[in-house]
Amino acid sequence: MTKVDRKELAEEMKMENIETWNKTLYKTDSKGKRLLLANLTNATWRVVYNDGKSVDGPKGYGKLKRKNVKSISVITEDGKVLFTIPVKDDWFIIRKISLTRALVGATEEYTFQQPKRCIVLVTKGNCTYVWDDGDIDELDGFGDSSPYRKENIGVLVEGESW
Repeated sequence: MTKVDRKELAEEMKMENIETWNKTLYKTDSKGKRLLLANLTNATWRVVYNDGKSVDGPKGYGKLKRKNVKSISVITEDGKVLFTIPVKDDWFIIRKISLTRALVGATEEYTFQQPKRCIVLVTKGNCTYVWDDGDIDELDGFGDSSPYRKENIGVLVEGESW
């Protein structure tokens, strides 16, 4: 996990550095092939309450009980927990995003068929980005550049698909 300072991140992501920054968004093996450590295509979320009960997604996000929430997690299709953050003051957002070259610049690594996927877990003072190549970026707040700004997260309303 990487604690990310928003000011340093903004400096790294300036337009003259965007190509270099894009290359840091994915890990490659010794042959230069992009690594996919976790398949987030069908990954989802888990909300755990203080009484020990839990709810797994992907359906029902808009109807979740938002009182006495202990933690939120990213879980794989087979139920393995990838990452968990404690929830503060019963406030949280969970969102899945996918980056393609149209969003992050012209690179061969990101295509519409194989985007870079991420699940974002947010609570007060913590915006954690769990990436499909195993990188986890933990910010103390949203940044001012995509994919770290709030507009990409949104707040789901009842009935909306996550």
